[in-house]
Order: sequence, then C-alpha cells, then structure tokens
Amino acid sequence: MGVSRALWSGFCGVRPTGVTKNGTNGSGLSSGQPGSRAGRGRVPITTSGRCCVASPRSKSRGETEALYVAQSILQLYRQLEKAGYRDEDLALVRSTYELAMEVFSGLYQASQKPFVTHGVGTASVLATYRQPMPVIAAGLIHNIYRKGDFGDGTRGRKEKKAKEIRRRTGEEVERYVSCFARLNLSEESLAGIVERFDCLDKTERKTVLIWLADQVEHLLDAAIAYSPNRDNRHARIGRMLGHMMELARRSGHPPLADELRGMHRASADAVVPSSLCRNSNWHRAFRVSPRSYRARILPRIRERLRRGFGLRQAARRSLERLRKA
Repeated sequence: MGVSRALWSGFCGVRPTGVTKNGTNGSGLSSGQPGSRAGRGRVPITTSGRCCVASPRSKSRGETEALYVAQSILQLYRQLEKAGYRDEDLALVRSTYELAMEVFSGLYQASQKPFVTHGVGTASVLATYRQPMPVIAAGLIHNIYRKGDFGDGTRGRKEKKAKEIRRRTGEEVERYVSCFARLNLSEESLAGIVERFDCLDKTERKTVLIWLADQVEHLLDAAIAYSPNRDNRHARIGRMLGHMMELARRSGHPPLADELRGMHRASADAVVPSSLCRNSNWHRAFRVSPRSYRARILPRIRERLRRGFGLRQAARRSLERLRKA
C-alpha cells in the first residue's frame, strides 16, 4: 500500500498558497524545466485562492501548480537547495536566520504566529520567484528596524544596529532592510509609490517586492482571520489590494497579483471559531518572555514612551480619516 504524493507533501509540512495563470510555478519555470518543483503531488489552488485536493494527473487544461511557502528554516534550506542556490548563498541565509532568532526572540504576530516563522515564509516567497540571495536574506529580517529587539529599547534605524546587521549579513542585505524601513509602505503611502514606480531605483524596486512577499505571508493560512482585529485588517488590505496588484505586475510578476487577490478573498471568507481568536488588546505583534527574564529599567521606560507616542499617532491618523470621510 503506497502513500499518495499529495499526502506525503502534507507530511513534509510545506504550505500551498496561490495559483498562477501562465503555466508556471511562480518562479518563471514551467513544470518541465530544471529547477521547477513540478510532479511532486502538490495541492492545486483555484483562482479564488481556495485549496482543492486533486491528483497531479487530473489537472484540467489551464490549471497550474500551487506555490509553496516554507514555514521552518529547514524547509527553507531544502527549498533553496532544490532551486540550485550555492553553498555560500545558504551560508548567508543561515547567518541571517541566526540574527533573526536573536532579535525576534519571543515575538509573535497578533495571530499568535511566531515572528521568525513569518520571516522564513517571506523569504520562501521570494525564493519561489527566484530572487537574488541578498533579497531572500533581507526577507528573513525585513522588519528588523521596527520590530527587532537589540537590547537598547529603541526602534528605527540606528547606526549601531546597521553596523551589526552589516557585520553579520553584509552590506547589501542591510541596504534592503534599511530601504524597507525608509519606504514605510502603508495604506497612506502606497498610491504615491505606484505613481512614481518608474522613478524608483533598483534597491527600492526590490524592496517593494519584499513588501509584497510580506503581504502574501500575512495572508497565508488565513492568519489574519485569527487576529482580534481581523475585520479592520481585511478592510485595510482590501483598500490597498488594487495598488498591491499593480505593483506586482509592474515588478514583473503578474502571478503574484493573482495570488494576492485570491488569498485575500480566501482569508476574508475564512470562518474561524471565536475560541481561537485572541481576546485581548494585542492587535499587533506582541512579545512573550521567559519567566526568568528580567527587563532592564531604561529600555523598559523607552519602550513605554515609544508605545504611548505610537498610540497618539494612530489616534491622529484615525481622526484624519474620519475628517476625509
């Protein structure tokens, strides 16, 4: 008695996400080209973003292979090895992941998903689209300047932090994560990015792609549906979706636009038991520290002050939206 390939893929823990319409697996490779991941019994996903189990030989004309998103560093290593990345590339991913383990230790998203897992998934999406290794490594730590804990209680880019990132990951990776923090892509700034996309330099365009991969990972497994503020987040992404899809197309990856649309629809339609949604005030990332952990006084004061300032900024933005409405 044998085990179906689709079932074996499920045991391996590799996650399907969206679908492409151009007959490729999202990396620009057709199912017969070297380096593609075809023929391994993947779970196809329709254009609506919903999973449907089917035999690899039962695909109808025009149906395409599902994309995979790694959710552990070992799965990412295997994905990169099969894609043909070099040993020095894998070494860069390892050193970047070690930094991520330190600065994102104990950090979780509002859905209770570990933050370091989110970074792995973002890097995996970028690897699927065959991006250069510094871009993939930057995906692992893309939000390091906003969410990373360097032990000094500060947020944002500081030269001391930049030196450590450059020392451990290289100049190019730090340039991408610095650009990620500087662009600060959001609902308010997205329209402007679309308008001046042709004027963006190469680093900025790759950073936009990192942000799009970040959004794909946020939608994976309907994660937003498990967050306490799911309705607000789905509505916000819905307002940004048109611009996001336009950026994906102009970045040279039309299948990514289809993925974003399908995954957003699937996430918005997901029905999640209320018992699995956090009933707390944590609508954003939060940190869970070991019981033996003792916070230092000065960094703790800085964190409290920063959080209070952030709440004031959020309230000001909400008032501005109400006035415009």
